[in-house]
Amino acid sequence: MSLDIAQAALQIDDMAYDLVARRSHREQRLQRAVSSLLRFPVEQYADISEDGNSTLGLLPGITESPAARCKSEATNENFSVAAADGSHIDIDRHLPVRCFLINTGIAALNYGDKPDANLYNNCLLYGNEDALVIHDPLTYRRQTIEGTLLSAKRAVEEIRALTEAVENLSPHQETLALLDGSLIMLGLVGPLNQEFVLRALVEEGFAAALDELGGIAKQRRLALASYISMPGSTEIVNAIRTVSCHYGSTEQGFCGSSQPERGPCDNCVDGIRDREIFERMLSTGERSATFTSNHPIVTQYYGDNGVAFFYINVGEEIARVEVPSWVAKDKSLLNLTHTLILDQCKRGQGYPVALMEAHEQAVINGADRRFFVQHLERVLYEKGLPTYTSEKVRSKRVRAL
Repeated sequence: MSLDIAQAALQIDDMAYDLVARRSHREQRLQRAVSSLLRFPVEQYADISEDGNSTLGLLPGITESPAARCKSEATNENFSVAAADGSHIDIDRHLPVRCFLINTGIAALNYGDKPDANLYNNCLLYGNEDALVIHDPLTYRRQTIEGTLLSAKRAVEEIRALTEAVENLSPHQETLALLDGSLIMLGLVGPLNQEFVLRALVEEGFAAALDELGGIAKQRRLALASYISMPGSTEIVNAIRTVSCHYGSTEQGFCGSSQPERGPCDNCVDGIRDREIFERMLSTGERSATFTSNHPIVTQYYGDNGVAFFYINVGEEIARVEVPSWVAKDKSLLNLTHTLILDQCKRGQGYPVALMEAHEQAVINGADRRFFVQHLERVLYEKGLPTYTSEKVRSKRVRAL
């Protein structure tokens, strides 16, 4: 037996007892957060956030009361929803050849007088040496596309496929284009990725596709959004701490940190997530106010494409929806996004049905991965190419005992 179930079960019990013991304190912090948001000083916050001295984490842009509750409005019964999702097979050093594969699934759904569904996928194998790396056109530097970089490459392929799907839909119907996850390429954050990598994947890749979709939206009724289920974001909580916690300045350190001479301040909301606050504030079908992201990767590499977000109660959960600035600034497109996401979640029993269908088209299951490896080895063998593998992989295929 690979796992001592009895030992793990005892530790799970201990963890549960600890959670129960801390529940009342967490409830108090959550109530403070809700109360603080209801009386949030927007003008005071603007002065503090512009000063840039907060050490409490990423702060959002807030220009209206964050306690606002917005209801959806009626929209046309004839509309389209296009969604894209992807999966991939990463570079594996145990395989005889370096390559990776991206599989992008698309769902293009038409509703109303002429209902229709177009479900398909597109897989791309990258095995050419030049295709496996990102080159700096000014120097000889290069970086291999694998791990988090491959996830970012996949995100670029997803939004490009979504753009193509939108272009193939009727321009006479209102359209919502949907992506799964964040519009912000968070996986590229960090010192390991050089400037030329960010330019290639963000400026020339993802942001360029945002520009193209924005151009299409000038010709027809099109909204773009990304849907984040069970979000773990804390930007709104950071804003609350910034205006209410006297430990928020640079000199005094982080709110809630352990300080021998003094405990956390009375206004501490440490450990609370944004979705927990809006779960207390939003009724089913309502969305929050719209906030803007000040994430460095957006401000530095997205050009004119800012990113805004709101929280929405779809009934089964509080989701985070991110939209480009050209959607956030257009109230009718924002309402279209709100209304059609609610409709999609109702049809999908809690999750946008278009994203569900796109995921089904994109998924690469275990049998697919085994076939990929076996077919790769067979083709290499037939071509007289080496089909070696590591002893580690060989040991997993043939058990000694």
